[in-house]
Amino acid sequence: MTALHIVLTVIQVILAVALVAIVTIQSGKSAGLSGAISGMAEIIKDGIVKPEDVNGFASDIYRESQRLIALVEDIIHLSRLDEGGDGLKMEPVMDFEYQLLTNRDGPLARHEVRDLTELNQYMEIRHDDFQLPGEEGGDGVRWHVNQARRIHVYERCSQFSILQRLPSAYMWASPMPRKALEQYHLVLKKCPAQRQQMRDVLVYPDKGGLRAEEQAFVDLLHKQAAQTMK
Repeated sequence: MTALHIVLTVIQVILAVALVAIVTIQSGKSAGLSGAISGMAEIIKDGIVKPEDVNGFASDIYRESQRLIALVEDIIHLSRLDEGGDGLKMEPVMDFEYQLLTNRDGPLARHEVRDLTELNQYMEIRHDDFQLPGEEGGDGVRWHVNQARRIHVYERCSQFSILQRLPSAYMWASPMPRKALEQYHLVLKKCPAQRQQMRDVLVYPDKGGLRAEEQAFVDLLHKQAAQTMK
């Protein structure tokens, strides 16, 4: 047990630093990880775990701490990037507000949502990107609606197919090309109840200049973004 106590002490020191950094920078993201770690540590501390199971719990704590440390490193990396360091360059591509994507003949296509709770009667298609990066205050969760009426789908074409076949469904989406909307018989609706501003950015190595084909890609990306926003 002495070796285990040493390991746990080291992990606690690491976690203390990690938790301070995360709570300071982005508390919403850390809630799940820190809760899992503290919960497992408390079970061991209270003597609930059988001696033969302690090593398994210690492994779980170590694994969760590594995830937490990785999250801290990502946040620090993004902070340096925002300051123009770390050998990377960042430039804005598109500023936008999320809009409701739904079937062109569905009820939401004819309705203006002024309160997010109005969406509770509809089915949300979700890509599982439920947290807003860099949100100040709150828990980072995008919108507390539709807790029990969600379909989690990661493949984009499958999302569009469900929206096409289920008129009462919707999903939050960034601006889309008109051709794609027409292909799937969908419509994007501005939602007065949603006022959060989003930004897509392009990140690439700062090598003192781009090659001709790289610059052509960046120019095309900006052109397509501008056309999509029209």
